[in-house]
Amino acid sequence: MPVLSPVLRCYQELELLGAQMLELARAGNWSAMTEVERAYSMQVEQLRRMDHSESITDHERRARYLRLERILSYDAAIRDLLTPELSWLSALLGNARRQQELHRAYGGVAACGGATRPACQELLER
Repeated sequence: MPVLSPVLRCYQELELLGAQMLELARAGNWSAMTEVERAYSMQVEQLRRMDHSESITDHERRARYLRLERILSYDAAIRDLLTPELSWLSALLGNARRQQELHRAYGGVAACGGATRPACQELLER
């Protein structure tokens, strides 16, 4: 088995971590996925700090390309899985923000969901 350059080893680790994150995202295990994502980010930072000026063989260039292609496909698949979750979270946060704004603007009425409900009318009349 050929010895891998430090850069290619880093790509290899990113590929493995990306595959793990995809499996965790498919399983809906978001907390575990974020833990793996931290290791992934550290690996990306390590790759950034490496010396990329040395010449590489065609074989190494092809190996880097193939690994990067897989890394990017994992990333795209994870984003596809996250999009509905992020949309749901954004809607949830938007609703909470609107409720806070209504509460600030209208006080107890907004907390009751509006003055048209009989229970809220009773509270307002007290």
